Amino acid sequence: MDNERYSYNEAIGQLIIKDGVTSIKNAEFQIWDGLKHLVLSDSVTTISDRAFYGCTDLKEIYLPDSVTTIGDEAFKGCEKLEEIRWSEGLISIGDEAFRDCKSLEGVYLPDSVTTIGARAFQDCKNLREIYLPDSLTEIGGWAFDGCWSLKEINLPDNLTSIGNLAFAGCTDLKEINLPDNLTSIGEFAFAGCTGLKEINLPDSVTSIGRSAFKGCTGLESIYIPDNQLTFIGLGIFVDAKRSAKIL
Repeated sequence: MDNERYSYNEAIGQLIIKDGVTSIKNAEFQIWDGLKHLVLSDSVTTISDRAFYGCTDLKEIYLPDSVTTIGDEAFKGCEKLEEIRWSEGLISIGDEAFRDCKSLEGVYLPDSVTTIGARAFQDCKNLREIYLPDSLTEIGGWAFDGCWSLKEINLPDNLTSIGNLAFAGCTDLKEINLPDNLTSIGEFAFAGCTGLKEINLPDSVTSIGRSAFKGCTGLESIYIPDNQLTFIGLGIFVDAKRSAKIL
């Protein structure tokens, strides 16, 4: 299959986007059965909403450094996706962009990314490792909600906001380092993270949403700074381990 925008080798399931194409259109290749390998030309800058939504056979993606934007639900439901070569020029990842990519085990974002949208990696149940760059300032709500296999994450120094339910239900998460520039932790942000043992809130935090650490039954110590907290939601540690020391 061949046209002015792409060529497709059905025998190996490879789609190649041709030179000169700058944007993958909304829903252009959604639910394309048999698509396994995706290669974009260096002219592509934008992958639009739902571009590859529901391509359940897709296993690997090569994103050239020209790509700056991945739209909402762009790769949602690509349940066999295992490997992504990330663009070094990527700036934003849209809402639900990689939601339900159940085979994805590692995410190593380039140093150019500033925004991760809501539910971007929600329910990526086999996701074990994440690298978040220092350029990142905001993590959207539900971004990593339900990533059961995630064990450890180092949040970048420039991060200022963690959205509602951003890491909720990450039951294998044992350690979280909250950066010194963080100002806001959303509602239920770490709810149900039963493996967490320690929470150290930095002096920069001014707002903690309702039930932010609800159900963190493994907590052994909690450090709350003597700073200018302007908002503390109800029940931030409700259903957490009763014997946890608050420092």
